[in-house]
Amino acid sequence: MSLRKSAFDIEENYMYQYEICRMRSQILKNVSSLNDYVIYYKDAFKYQMYTFLLTNQKTFVGNDLFVSKIVRLCKFDPSFKTYVDMELSCQLDGVKYNLLQDSLVAKLNGTDYLIASFAKGHNPENVESESILCRISLENLNSDLTQAQMQFINGYQFNEEERYFPINLVSKMVSF
Repeated sequence: MSLRKSAFDIEENYMYQYEICRMRSQILKNVSSLNDYVIYYKDAFKYQMYTFLLTNQKTFVGNDLFVSKIVRLCKFDPSFKTYVDMELSCQLDGVKYNLLQDSLVAKLNGTDYLIASFAKGHNPENVESESILCRISLENLNSDLTQAQMQFINGYQFNEEERYFPINLVSKMVSF
C-alpha cells in the first residue's frame, strides 16, 4: 500500500490519509509475518488502455507456495477500481510450470503476444533447473482477465481460507 496525494479538498484529503494510515497500522498489527506479503515484480507492460504487472507471490497468507500472477489496471484509474489479477502458469505434457522467470511482449504476424519463460518450484529464489517458454496473445489474455473480473462482479465464490489478507483483517479494511 502506498500513500498517494488525492484530488480531494484539504479536509477530505486529511481524512483519506488518516484512513490509509489507520489501515496500514491495522495491517501491521494483524500480520503475523511480513514474509506472507512478499511479491516479486517480474515485469510490466502496456497494452491498449491497460497496464499489466507480472508477479511471483505467495498463493495466500500462511502458505509457503508461490504462484505467478498477472495484474491488470486501467491506465486512467487513480483509485484502482479496475484492478484484476489471475494466476498465470504454463503446462507441458501435464506438468505445470508455475514460476515466471522472464517475459517480453512481441508482435508476430501482426498479433501481439506475451512470451514468457516459466520454471517449476515453490520458491522464486530457488527454482528447479528445468524451464519452458510459452506464449499467449495479448487479446486472449485480456479477454481471460475480463472474464475473471466478470466472475468476481457476478458473485464468484472463493475459499475463505485462501485469501491474500487474513480474514480478521479483511473485515476491518475500509473501502473508498
